[in-house]
Amino acid sequence: MIDNLQKQVAYEEIKVNPAFYRQVIGKNGSNINILKEGTKILINIPSDNENYVVLIEGAPEGVAQVKKLLLEMVHKMENKISKDFNHRTALPSKYHWY
Repeated sequence: MIDNLQKQVAYEEIKVNPAFYRQVIGKNGSNINILKEGTKILINIPSDNENYVVLIEGAPEGVAQVKKLLLEMVHKMENKISKDFNHRTALPSKYHWY
């Protein structure tokens, strides 16, 4: 019985920077609702900014799908911040050591 339940329900923990929570949730929950749509999963985003773990639970195929989409979303946000940071902090060539 427990084995059968474990096959029906899965969970994943993903570390997400709390600075991205607003974008992950979206305006009025729009992004979260898109991720949940049709997958019958639950996404638990911590209400405090000290816990970096987002919990996804539900049907195994839905959890895998949402995990992939959530990681892609977070990766895009990280890349955007990295590009913005590099662009803004670019030093003139006279300050480079090479």
